Amino acid sequence: MIARNSSLLAETLISSGRDNMLCKDDLAKVKVCEAKECTLLFLDRKHGGKRRWCSMSACGNRAKQKP
Repeated sequence: MIARNSSLLAETLISSGRDNMLCKDDLAKVKVCEAKECTLLFLDRKHGGKRRWCSMSACGNRAKQKP
C-alpha cells in the first residue's frame, strides 16, 4: 500500500517541494496514514517499515483509543 491513488502521491510530492525524496529515498516507503479521517502521506523510516500513522500524537492516539 503506497497511496490511495497515484495522482495523489505525485501531486503531494511535487507541491510539497520534496524532490530530493525522489533521488534519496525509496518510494515504497511512502505510505498513507491509516486513520480514516486523515489524508496525509508520510515517509516510513522505521525499522521494518511498520509505521501506521502520520503522527502518533495525533492520528495514532485517536486510533488506539477507539473501541
